[in-house]
Amino acid sequence: MSTVQVDVSVLASNPVAMAALADPPTGCDSGILYVSSDNITNPSVRLVNGSSLPTGGLSVATNNPLYIQGDYNTDNKAAAVFSDALTVLSNSWNDANSASGISSRTASATTVNAAVVTGNVATSGSNYSGGVENLIRFLENWSGKTFTYGGSLACLWESQQATTRWPGTGSVYNAPTRNWSYNINLNNLPPGTPRVRNLEKISWRQATN
Repeated sequence: MSTVQVDVSVLASNPVAMAALADPPTGCDSGILYVSSDNITNPSVRLVNGSSLPTGGLSVATNNPLYIQGDYNTDNKAAAVFSDALTVLSNSWNDANSASGISSRTASATTVNAAVVTGNVATSGSNYSGGVENLIRFLENWSGKTFTYGGSLACLWESQQATTRWPGTGSVYNAPTRNWSYNINLNNLPPGTPRVRNLEKISWRQATN
């Protein structure tokens, strides 16, 4: 796997980068970071050091699989992530253990606050998708550890790159204690939130010259 890593703390402290995010092309929302790495083998994007986001919030979008490592947006800014698939790596994740057995990949309590728009591998016959509880994917032994998630989940497409079927628990991961809730801070919509307008006729009158 070839991974493009985005250090959110470095991004937030870079005035040139923040000025670019605040001044998008005409017709686009500010505060959206788009990352694509299709010119490499098995591309992915990883967000690190994201416990505190820029003041105006941040939305990260990629057509690749996305990984969030460690706490993300614990200060509850307007935040969203859009991706082919989403995997959360805990605060204890160590790349050196990534190819080792699950006993070497023990998670620790981790918090993510963001709206999630992502894909999955759909149920087909006896091959289960994993359900909404596994829309966010894991790679560690989370037994007895809590994953706190505040946000909203939307699965709007089937994954095009991260297409391995849900493996069940025991070898790739063990499920966390899921402390999940809707995050009311998302009422302040994150940058780039899809919008739908509906027109409804409530009254009319005839106009004559």
